[in-house]
Amino acid sequence: MRHTPPGYWIIFHPLMKKISVLLLLLVCPVTVLPQRITADTLVIDFIPDTLVPVNYIVSDITDNRTVHPNLVSYARKNRYLLVPVDQVLMTRDKLASHIMRGFRQSSGPLDTLLLDIDYFIIDRYKGNFGSSYILKADFPVYKLSASDTLRAGTLVYNYSYQPAGKKQKRSRICEQILENWHTEFKLDLMVTAGYLHNDNPAPENLIETPLKRAHFLHANVGTVVGLKFWQLEGELYFTRPETAKQQWFLGNIVRYQHTPDFEMIGFGKKSEHFAGRIDERWTFDIASNILFGFLKWKETEDIKLYQILQLSLSSVQAIAYNKKNTGGIQWKAGFFENFYYVIDMKPKLQAGIYLGAGYKF
Repeated sequence: MRHTPPGYWIIFHPLMKKISVLLLLLVCPVTVLPQRITADTLVIDFIPDTLVPVNYIVSDITDNRTVHPNLVSYARKNRYLLVPVDQVLMTRDKLASHIMRGFRQSSGPLDTLLLDIDYFIIDRYKGNFGSSYILKADFPVYKLSASDTLRAGTLVYNYSYQPAGKKQKRSRICEQILENWHTEFKLDLMVTAGYLHNDNPAPENLIETPLKRAHFLHANVGTVVGLKFWQLEGELYFTRPETAKQQWFLGNIVRYQHTPDFEMIGFGKKSEHFAGRIDERWTFDIASNILFGFLKWKETEDIKLYQILQLSLSSVQAIAYNKKNTGGIQWKAGFFENFYYVIDMKPKLQAGIYLGAGYKF
């Protein structure tokens, strides 16, 4: 009788081979699938506003983006449950052409404006306490005259939109955002044209200083000293140029904490910030974090293996030195609270004083 070697059924049995491949896909998706499958393209309709009259002429719109001129958004879905596939949402014609169609040319001695598109994308914001869609765009505006071209500034948009129905398709949501935003865009250009004649103040979202990039990168470190604990943490996040008194954004955070009972290192992908602008230099910053941590207990005799894991919910309320729409050194000071839980143990609350510093690039 033929002898079956030990371990044959684990390695070579057909069912076990299928299970092994499935486990490999789950554990090592980056190794098995080094890149995502080619993106699907969805074509959407952009219906520009033609009802709002304008008192200016837009002679040309130049798209300076390095992406496809029809691109307005990205999405992602899973095909066959495991394979991530990107979706690219595009307008039927070039984005600049759709925007131009909304400006009816009038007769008479009107101002002539030139526009650039430096940045334009529709993203979904998923925070700890809610989500929405945001149209992010930067439009440098120029006034054309017989002798010179005057740069007015950049119209910056962080246009938030909450769909009426929760089950609407991404393509339909993008169509609604574009339609609503375009009316506001025409009105902002009207106010900008009046501002160039000193007839009215500039619109709030017109930034006159040149913008080097569409986002600012923040790199911050912070420390907390509390009763029977201390900690260090680092955080990275991007923010858009500010166009309103309030701003929401997300970051990534890593934290080390030292207590009499354990040392902890924790990670969070949704460090959510609410920043309220006080003046051109100061903001009030509220941060909320959800972190998963790994514990190194100092006394391990009664500790079970699963008790090396910790879930913590924390918050920081701070006054921050952060110049509006300008890079440079930042610092902040405030209060820290943390609620953490380890399985089979009582939840605990910590509080302390927070001090932080960083740089905005």
